[in-house]
Amino acid sequence: MSSTAPSTANRSFLFLWLSSVLLFFILGVLSLQFEIYRWFPAFGFIGYTTLLLLLLTTMSKASQKGHYITISGTLIFFGAFVSLDIVISKEAIIADLVALEMEGLRTVLSNPVMIDNYVNILVILLNIFTSSVAGNALFYGLNSQNFPGKKSVI
Repeated sequence: MSSTAPSTANRSFLFLWLSSVLLFFILGVLSLQFEIYRWFPAFGFIGYTTLLLLLLTTMSKASQKGHYITISGTLIFFGAFVSLDIVISKEAIIADLVALEMEGLRTVLSNPVMIDNYVNILVILLNIFTSSVAGNALFYGLNSQNFPGKKSVI
């Protein structure tokens, strides 16, 4: 029974990781093809949150060094891509938010410095979260003491 446990854990990890990568591309294609963000501005934030939760669930199924290194690399790529997406699409997001015609939101959106500050804060918080989780996963995966009985590659 113990010989099938690592195989089951490996399949579970691989399934969740591939699902998160596939979901990343599906959401990207849907967003670009149908411009869902034009009529549903929260689409990106819901999609990014879902992807982060799926990657964290994937990390809970990790049992080998390679799993932790893979999760770390995926989180680094994901954080960089999302940050770039937020910065590049700032004007489109602002235009969509202005169309909502909310008085409090309009006051904030009328000041370009305040908008830049909010975007910078959002990008910094996202990078702090993804890089800290990625760093911890990488550290745990590279620490040979966490995997007794296995030879260290490094």
